[in-house]
Amino acid sequence: MMRLCDCDSAYDYESQCFLLDITLSKISGLIAQLLWLEAGADLNCSTQEGENALILAAKGKHVDCVKYLTEYMPSSALNHKDDVCGKTALMWAASSPEKESPLCMQHLTAAGAKVEEGDKDGYTALMLAVQNRHTDAVSLLLNNGALISIMTSDGETPLSTAL
Repeated sequence: MMRLCDCDSAYDYESQCFLLDITLSKISGLIAQLLWLEAGADLNCSTQEGENALILAAKGKHVDCVKYLTEYMPSSALNHKDDVCGKTALMWAASSPEKESPLCMQHLTAAGAKVEEGDKDGYTALMLAVQNRHTDAVSLLLNNGALISIMTSDGETPLSTAL
């Protein structure tokens, strides 16, 4: 079985994860995942930036792919954070004002993604959605138990990020 990102050289590692990212961006996310699975790919791999397949799918707003991954990846992948910003797939989806983002977020929260998880600075998905004036995402997160009283390391709250 081929391990997509468990390679001996940095070039192979980066190029194979890059191919996963390119595949997700060029064709339907679900088709891409099925093709990678048939080839024996390890969907738990991460790019050098620490982005796993779920983060890449959420950042690319591939709703069908996010749905598939939340059903078949281990639950630990739901709250995996990238190495650069410390964001989960839910945080990346909340950061994006596109219409597909709440659909991605629905699948992530239904699968058990933690709405109170904070990034490296303590910003939660709710704070990121508020900052980006993403009202559908804000509603979805509040309906899934996001707290309005939580604070970042700098003392920011969801309310203060709205101002």
